[in-house]
Amino acid sequence: MVYRSGNFEWIEKSFDGGVGLLRITRPETLSALSSALLHELWEAFSQIANDQTIRAVVLTGQGKAFVAGADIGELRSLAAELAGAFAAFGQQLFRKIETTDTPVIAAVNGFALGGAASWQWHAIFASRRSEPGSGSLR
Repeated sequence: MVYRSGNFEWIEKSFDGGVGLLRITRPETLSALSSALLHELWEAFSQIANDQTIRAVVLTGQGKAFVAGADIGELRSLAAELAGAFAAFGQQLFRKIETTDTPVIAAVNGFALGGAASWQWHAIFASRRSEPGSGSLR
């Protein structure tokens, strides 16, 4: 039985048996990680960590990208101190995902840029369209 849960704006969350699916739904930004999306992912992974019925989670994007890295438009609008806090929270989230007891499978369906290209996963399945890469913002 498949059911959907949560009140997320940027994540579609569903479950089938013991498997959870988290789909990032920001195709217009290539699933760029905004502060709002980072907080939603934190909340989703917190819920998963507290649910013993979930035996594995698949994380994927929607459209042409898995995750295009940080939302550069949002970062550019932040003062240096807030941009640093944004990056630090992103790193905390990545660590939370990497160290969760629940196996996380990255279903990379397109671009995986920035920090998303270097995430450590329990398993990675990449489609033929996957395009890992890294870059930097000056």
